[in-house]
Amino acid sequence: MNEKRYDQTNGIMKTYLPYAERHRVVGGVRQKLCNKCEEWKDESRFYKRCTNRDGLAQTCKECSDKATNKCRSRRVKRKALSCMGLDQQYAS
Repeated sequence: MNEKRYDQTNGIMKTYLPYAERHRVVGGVRQKLCNKCEEWKDESRFYKRCTNRDGLAQTCKECSDKATNKCRSRRVKRKALSCMGLDQQYAS
């Protein structure tokens, strides 16, 4: 049974699949469905997360890295503006 929940980061309703529908074995290779890009990928392409049931993160390494780099670049830009004294002027 699919579960719909509100995703606060994106402000949308998102469907969450049960464990059995997010994992499969194809040709002897265990795969998992990425929550972000919704592609099937080898379990080796997911970071480890011991708090999750399967021990893997919900998003693949590529999607996770994109989000991290986006946040990092925003932080660096904000810090640069702060050093120049423009942070109050361009606050958004």
